[in-house]
Amino acid sequence: MDSGKNQLRLVDITKSFPSDQDRIDVLDCINLSISPGEFVSILGPSSCGKSTIFNLIVGLIQPDSGVILLGDVPIRGVTGNFAYMQQNDLLLPWRTVIQNAVVSAEIQDKQKTKLKARATELLAWIGLKGFEKSYPVQLSGGMRQRVALIRTLLLEKEMLLLDEPFCALDAITRSSMYQLLLEIWQEWEKTVLLITHDIEEALLFSDRVYILSDRPATVRDEIYVELERPRSVTNREFISYKQQLLDTLGT
Repeated sequence: MDSGKNQLRLVDITKSFPSDQDRIDVLDCINLSISPGEFVSILGPSSCGKSTIFNLIVGLIQPDSGVILLGDVPIRGVTGNFAYMQQNDLLLPWRTVIQNAVVSAEIQDKQKTKLKARATELLAWIGLKGFEKSYPVQLSGGMRQRVALIRTLLLEKEMLLLDEPFCALDAITRSSMYQLLLEIWQEWEKTVLLITHDIEEALLFSDRVYILSDRPATVRDEIYVELERPRSVTNREFISYKQQLLDTLGT
């Protein structure tokens, strides 16, 4: 795969929003990139503008200045090039598990018969066989997030944008979701950009970690994580990386 052709780059991105008195500066000259097959995390304090970066990438909003490039092509408006999984599962309460899993792909006019067959296969793969006709209210938080993840995968996009998808889960469920996501990334050869404020989460997954400052966010540092996978939070090198990130966030 030509990494230059499909590389996503944010170049000198600045963004602010109107307020009652003036404007709120959110992003200040953000530069970052991700190449095909990479797993990259954006780590920063709460409300520093991380989700704004994703909204810019998918074209929901436009930057005040700077450019977003996919390869050499500027992104202007909604392109449909990315599969975006948000913090909340956003399952529709009146639709069953299988219906929720296929809803986004249905909107893109994918063939329903093939879509449901693929969804059934994937739901079984992630441990939800037998729950296809259940409704969201009947599912645990972890099960709901699994459905949301399958819904994202069924869009069949090369790049996944994950906005703190596991932050509301308990520790045990979150650990199982970590294993599932790592398996998907490795076996499906996806490109993943993850937003998180959890240092260990960033280190467990990432090839690189961008560290953002408080708002207006700038890139404080870019850390290359040279650890073999699977990774352990008790590993001495892992702990050293964790301290490095803590020191950077604390400065």
